[in-house]
Amino acid sequence: MFLKSEIVSGHALFLLLLTQTSAATQPINVQLGDDVILPCQLEPAADVATMTLEWAKPNLTPRYVHVRRDGVDLLIDQNPAYIGRTLLFVNKLKCGDVSLKLSKVKLSDEGTYTCFIPSLGKRSTVKLVVSSVSSPVIEIIKGADGVLLQCKSAGWYPEPEVLWLDAEGLIVSAGPTDTLRGPDGLYTVSSSVTVDNKHSNTFTCKLQQVNITQTLQTRVFIQGDAFTASSCSGVSIALALIVVCVVLLAAAVFGVWKCKQSKLSTAEMNHEDETKQLEGEKTTTQHNEMENQPLRGGEGEREEAITEGESQQNKEELMLLVNMVNKLMDLKQKLKDQREPLKDDLKKVTNKILINQGMLEAVEKEIENSTFTSKLEKSQKPLQEEKNTLNASKSILEQHVQNIETQLKMVEDIETQIPERIKKKALDQKKEN
Repeated sequence: MFLKSEIVSGHALFLLLLTQTSAATQPINVQLGDDVILPCQLEPAADVATMTLEWAKPNLTPRYVHVRRDGVDLLIDQNPAYIGRTLLFVNKLKCGDVSLKLSKVKLSDEGTYTCFIPSLGKRSTVKLVVSSVSSPVIEIIKGADGVLLQCKSAGWYPEPEVLWLDAEGLIVSAGPTDTLRGPDGLYTVSSSVTVDNKHSNTFTCKLQQVNITQTLQTRVFIQGDAFTASSCSGVSIALALIVVCVVLLAAAVFGVWKCKQSKLSTAEMNHEDETKQLEGEKTTTQHNEMENQPLRGGEGEREEAITEGESQQNKEELMLLVNMVNKLMDLKQKLKDQREPLKDDLKKVTNKILINQGMLEAVEKEIENSTFTSKLEKSQKPLQEEKNTLNASKSILEQHVQNIETQLKMVEDIETQIPERIKKKALDQKKEN
C-alpha cells in the first residue's frame, strides 16, 4: 500500500507602530517548541538603549515577561515561567527595535503581550497563537462489507477538524470524530470511514485548524483487490487445502487406473503365450483348420470380454479420473489468475518503496544541511512509518506468490502423469458442459 503528507502553515511577521493606544494587529502563529520573535518597533526610530523597556502579559502574576532598566535586564521582576527564555536584541535598541525573542514556546505562552516604553508613553500589543500538529496515520482494515479506513493523529493544538476526501476532493461521509485531550494539553483525534468499490481508490484524511489556516493531510491509495478479498492469506490457505486434497485424490485414482491397466496388460501377454503354444502343436493342415476356428472364436470372445470389462469395470474409475483432471485444470487456471494480480501488486509496492526511499534520503540530507530540523523531522516520521508498512506488505505479497508457485508445481507434476487420451476426454467433457 503508498502514503503522502502535506503541511500548510499560516505565519505572519509584521511591523508594530508604537502609539499611545493599543494597535489592532494580526496574531502571530508559532509551532509548539519553536522560537518566535514578538515584533515591536518605535517609529520614527529613536535610541531606547538606556530607557526602561517592559514586556508584560495581562492576567499573569507577576505580569512581567521581560524588563530592562538603565541598560540592564532585571530578571528579579520576571515571571518564573519565562526565566531563561526571553531576549532583547541589544544591538538594535539604538534603532528603536524593542522586539522580544521567546524561546521554546509552550502552550501557556499563548495570549496577548504588551510592549511598553514608560518614558515615551508608547505602547503596543501583539497576540501570540500557539499551535501543534502531527502527521495523521491511516490504517487499512479489510472487512466483509468493504474497507475500513482509520485515521489517527496525536499532538494537536488547538483541536483540529477531521475531514475525509475522495480523489475528486469531495467529502466522504464518516462517523463522529473521537477526541481525547492529554495531560500535556494536546489533542489526539481519531476518525473512521468505510468505503467500497463504488468509491474511488484514493482517499485523504485531512486535519485542519480553521482559525489559523493550518492543515495537514495524509493520502492513501487502496489496491483494487482489497475490495474483493477480506483476507489474502485466508484465501491462499483455503485454496492450498483444496489443491492438496484434489492432488491426493487424483494420485489415488491414477494409482487404481494404472493397476487396472497393468492387470489387463498381463492378461493379454498370457493369452499370446497360450496362442503360440497351441500353434506349435499343430501337425496337419486339417488339424490347423479345425483348431483355427475355435482360436478365432476365442480371440473374438476375449476382445469382447476385454471391451465389456473396460466399459463395466473401469467406467466409474475412468469418469472419476476425468473429473479429477477437470478439477486440476480448473485449479491450475485459478492459481494463475490469483498469481498475476499479486505479481502486479508486488511490482507496485516495490516501486513505491524506491520512491519512499528517495524521499527519505532527501529529507535526511536536508536535516544534515539545516539548522532548523524540527519540521523536517516531523515530515521524516510518516515517511519512515510508510517505509515499514510497504516493506511488510512486500514480504506478505512475496510469501503469497511463493505459496501459489508451490501449489502450481504440485498440480503440474500430477498433470504430466496424465495420459493424453484422458486429457482429451476431460477437454471433451468440458466442451459438452
